[in-house]
Amino acid sequence: MGAVEVLQALSDPARLSLLARIVEAGEAGCALESAGNDPRAARKQVARLSAAGLVESRGGAFVARLDRIRDAVDELAGADEADGPARVRALFSRGRLVEIPRAPELRLELLRHVAERFEPGRTYREPEVNALLREVHDDHAALRRYLVDARLLGRDDDGASYWRT
Repeated sequence: MGAVEVLQALSDPARLSLLARIVEAGEAGCALESAGNDPRAARKQVARLSAAGLVESRGGAFVARLDRIRDAVDELAGADEADGPARVRALFSRGRLVEIPRAPELRLELLRHVAERFEPGRTYREPEVNALLREVHDDHAALRRYLVDARLLGRDDDGASYWRT
């Protein structure tokens, strides 16, 4: 199931409460009878949670699949990169840059995409720049250097302030 289906399944307070009870039961699982006051309503809610992949039946009890929520978060994190050019999108996995390209033209295309994370007209301190770039790739220093060298980010003489050019 996709992130949308997971979020839709979690959007109902009664379903969310039922999922919480199933989570509390742990790996032993939660029997449908003990999951809710109204067995008919509980069956309906469990069916929706099951369809979203959030619970599964094990020996007559239901067990939560919280990894499906993490998968949905990862899917949504990767959606940030979905609007870039196809060549740039191919460099990302789950919203993170896999590798900084060596080819100068592809690297410049990537850097233009990354520079869009910075608001024009705003001045950033170095820790803010590092934090934004760390969201993209672990080697934030290399990305920062490449952005400055490509003149996509400006930097004052002491390197304390940066801005999008």
